[in-house]
Amino acid sequence: MEVIRENEKRAAACGFDVARTKLLVFVLSAAICGLAGSLHALHLSIVPIDSLHYLPSGQAVMMSILWVAWALSLAPLLAPRSCSI
Repeated sequence: MEVIRENEKRAAACGFDVARTKLLVFVLSAAICGLAGSLHALHLSIVPIDSLHYLPSGQAVMMSILWVAWALSLAPLLAPRSCSI
């Protein structure tokens, strides 16, 4: 992810599937946001009109971004690198 963010051409040259990785991250982010929304609705037992404001959506997006950043900080420890950059 970090390699793709910094230099897509270099990541592609190292053998990373850039399009697939971007799609996977987008789908993962959408799934986490959907899960957060459904858990919020289950917690409240209803969906009030105030929760349709853009701020709760932004909070869910920020939580997913922070989670992905945390997960990526562990990625070098869990998987060997295939290309030195």
